[in-house]
Amino acid sequence: MVNRNVSDVLYPPVVIAHINGTMENYFRWRVKNKKEVQIHYSSQPNGYPHLGTMTGLMTAFAIGEFIKEHFDLPSRILFEQLENAPGYKIERGGITYQLMLLDTPMRDTNKLDSYMDSFVDLMSWLSGETGIEYTIMSYKDFQEKPFVRSSLLEIMNRAEEFIPILNPKEGKLKIRFPCNECRYMDEDCETLKIEELRDNYARLSMKCFTHGTYEIEITPDNKEFVDFNTPIRNAIKERYFVEEAKKANALNLMVDGADWVGMGELMNHVLGLWGYGIEDLPTRIYTPLIEDWSGAKFSKSVYVKEGVYDYIPPYLMTYPELVNKYGEDGLTILLDETREWARDPKKLFRNYTVEYFKALFSEKLSN
Repeated sequence: MVNRNVSDVLYPPVVIAHINGTMENYFRWRVKNKKEVQIHYSSQPNGYPHLGTMTGLMTAFAIGEFIKEHFDLPSRILFEQLENAPGYKIERGGITYQLMLLDTPMRDTNKLDSYMDSFVDLMSWLSGETGIEYTIMSYKDFQEKPFVRSSLLEIMNRAEEFIPILNPKEGKLKIRFPCNECRYMDEDCETLKIEELRDNYARLSMKCFTHGTYEIEITPDNKEFVDFNTPIRNAIKERYFVEEAKKANALNLMVDGADWVGMGELMNHVLGLWGYGIEDLPTRIYTPLIEDWSGAKFSKSVYVKEGVYDYIPPYLMTYPELVNKYGEDGLTILLDETREWARDPKKLFRNYTVEYFKALFSEKLSN
């Protein structure tokens, strides 16, 4: 592979960068008459933050810093901790059962705590560098909110409208809950039965491969843990954030990786089912996709497979590896890069290869 310098990088014109020219122009009409900016970023802490996660989070903080400086608007970040993500899977009787990260043993604790510490360390450092405060909302706290539970019940009662958008592949709503005895749950909801359903009440059952049938009740005000898959969660959280932004007269800014770009269009349709108009929709920023040599997404779920990314330096693989090798200098190189993205649309609205970051580190560390 040919070695390149950062100075060799081209920025071919893309429409959104061409019509805006600057990020001030991109945000100016969006922040008009707003009192604050609410930035949202979510992640499954099923591994240490890798290059894509680090640059995504850094971009969220850098954008908050940019808006605060240029428009004198307070900005804050809400990090959604998805401890409900799968941590371990087994198959029994042709059905896949999973443990959530929170319930999956690892070292002397669980998978969530084993990896979440790195996320907290990174966000705390970013907050100190940018002056942007952050809070963490766990999935458990999210699903307990009466608004969230009411929205879930509404989706269930209007399933024929929501299923074609949220799960056209399987044609069903994927709602699950762990066995009280062993914490395993049927990942694909093969054993799910809706025993009773009314406007503000649902009684559901599932089967555990060891402990048999078990049930859960869902009401707006009860606290029994209920898990639902990513499309349902995204639909409900976006509705929730729309309402929270209205209360605060805030810019509702969703920051996701570029691999989520298709989901945004689906969520706009779902919000339409709830009666929201164009003025209610969130502003969406998709951070640059970090690509491997072939143009594929540099994947957190793939890098753990032995030998797949042997050509990538360890310091570009995970947060601990980066800090161990370069300390705060390594973090600063990445943050300064994402600050450039936050200032310049031609740099933000594009993707970058791992080779680009190898060249970036080589150039910065040689100066």
